[in-house]
Amino acid sequence: MKSAYHRSREGANVRRLRIKAGISQENLAHQVGVTTHTIWRLENDPAANPRLQTLRAVAKALGATMAELLDK
Repeated sequence: MKSAYHRSREGANVRRLRIKAGISQENLAHQVGVTTHTIWRLENDPAANPRLQTLRAVAKALGATMAELLDK
């Protein structure tokens, strides 16, 4: 049976950029100053509603722009 689960566009971008950078969720969480669960939710929970300052910190830690995080 196929799952109805889908990542958000932002979550998929964060995951793609994180993996490309070779950074674990734990390491990214530490760099951003949030919990690992927060990074997991950002990547996997389509209902996650991260704060703008968290997204900015994630982009900075990944060496990406906000546009790259939010781009389709």
